[in-house]
Amino acid sequence: MGENATLVAAISTILQRVIENHDAAEELFQWHLRFRRAAIGSLQQHLNTVGAAEGAVMRFERDRLSGHMRSLHQMHQRMSAIAEQARVATATIALADHMTADLSLSRRWALPRTEAAWASMLNGDDACFRGSFRMSRETFDAVAAAVAPVIQRQNTVMRRAVPVKKKLALTLYKLASNLGYLPLSTTFGVGNSTACNIFRETVQALKNLYLADVIKVGDEEENVRGFRELGFPCVGAGLDSSRIRILAPEGKGPESNNQKCFYSMVLQAVVDANGRFMDVYVGVSGGSDDAGVFWNSPVADKLAKGTFFSGLPVIVNGVPVRPLVLEAGALELQPWLMAPYCTPATPKEENFNHYHSRARLPVERAFDRLKSRWRSLYTLLDVEEDLVPDVIVVCCILHNLCESRGDVLLEANPDLPGPEAENDAVPADPPLQRPAPHPPNPRSETASHEGQATRAAIADFLWDRYPHVTHD
Repeated sequence: MGENATLVAAISTILQRVIENHDAAEELFQWHLRFRRAAIGSLQQHLNTVGAAEGAVMRFERDRLSGHMRSLHQMHQRMSAIAEQARVATATIALADHMTADLSLSRRWALPRTEAAWASMLNGDDACFRGSFRMSRETFDAVAAAVAPVIQRQNTVMRRAVPVKKKLALTLYKLASNLGYLPLSTTFGVGNSTACNIFRETVQALKNLYLADVIKVGDEEENVRGFRELGFPCVGAGLDSSRIRILAPEGKGPESNNQKCFYSMVLQAVVDANGRFMDVYVGVSGGSDDAGVFWNSPVADKLAKGTFFSGLPVIVNGVPVRPLVLEAGALELQPWLMAPYCTPATPKEENFNHYHSRARLPVERAFDRLKSRWRSLYTLLDVEEDLVPDVIVVCCILHNLCESRGDVLLEANPDLPGPEAENDAVPADPPLQRPAPHPPNPRSETASHEGQATRAAIADFLWDRYPHVTHD
């Protein structure tokens, strides 16, 4: 019995131990499962990290490869454009070589012309240059530099542009010699139509460039002083007009035909004491009378209102005298417009007429030098009808430029058409030209009376202050 109890106790102990070992093995198995799951999770995370890294590397390589492909494509496009430009340039050079290689076999875009005459004038001595273009080289270069931005053109593959100096020289030579376009084109080695276009373009450029700066009122005090030195006080300018012979205008023959029976256009000018033009008015047909031309011109309104000159009136023998304008007697007397006595009845009036005529010498000399320098105004002005006013104005502009720079004509030039000589000299005291009486202008009777009072006061002043000069 006692042994059985011992055996049962031993078996119970063994079973207890077996149960404990089984629980330990179960716990160990559970830890093993947890470790295995943790290992599997860590491995999966590692694999995910490796996959992400591989994806990033692949995307980077793909983007870099795509960038290289775009760069290669752009480079290919640029190379193709350069190759196309090279092909065009090669074809252009080949065409130019083909056009210039053999003129006898290729088509001529421009006829070959000689420039010997133009080159001889340009490279000749100063006297030849002045005789051809009516101004010094210095003045010519200054005008060419000023007008170059307007008339300069670019060379093309077909032909070279006409140089600016040749354009200006062609224009000046036509104004000076009045050649037709055909001989002018031969002289300067250009086509007939090209010469016409050059002349028109240059004339319009000169007018637009210089008109406002050259045809203007200058130093009024110096001007009044210059007329005073000629023996006439309070004079601001002289007024005169001339008929410029033109081609018969289409449909305007009778109104352009003047009293001397030739077609003309009126040039009216206000001139200072130095023989420079202060105002010019052109465009009126030559059949108009001087009074009608003047009173319809803008300068008449300015003179009448006292806005042309800025000088204040001066008291002469008790009469206020504005800056005066001297005219030859074709207009009605005004307080600011002095004309000579039509039929002087006393020595005092003859004395007034003498000093009036002498003070008008700069005006007459200005027109003489204008037509002497630019012979196209002396002979028949052979240009298109619409270009006539611009040509006349440009001649006046160039006259002022030359006079201001001292380019005065002094010697005859037999190579140009026109009068036999170009001498500027005129008699210091020419014979008095008695103007014909003209009908009174009904514009202002009061102004006429004031003008007579002004003329009488100046006549008394001249009689009292200057030597007496009368004509028997």
